[in-house]
Amino acid sequence: MKLVMQNQVTVPAGSTISNVLSGQKYERPPMPSIATLYACGSAAGLSTTMNIGGLANTDDIAVNDQNRLPVVPDDLLSTDMEAPEGALMQLSVTNNDPSNNLDFFWRVELDGPVDM
Repeated sequence: MKLVMQNQVTVPAGSTISNVLSGQKYERPPMPSIATLYACGSAAGLSTTMNIGGLANTDDIAVNDQNRLPVVPDDLLSTDMEAPEGALMQLSVTNNDPSNNLDFFWRVELDGPVDM
């Protein structure tokens, strides 16, 4: 079964949003899953980090500037990330541009259940 979360958030100039997944239905996977992350930005200057269950799965990946919702598979940032049932998933985004607000477009897919 594939579960999908997708949205867009505006990141203020020079700031970080600690978890864009906060409040999402599958912020905590309902089954052991493999997570895949896709992302785009409205302009250059965004970077993102994925943390699952307290473990950093990625570290400051630069986000492309396509200014649209992510296209699968073109905007793949990371895949094959283990997401245990009930583990907190955190997707943070940093706007490294000190003078412009930027839009962050993201998509997280969960494939499961899987054996871990």
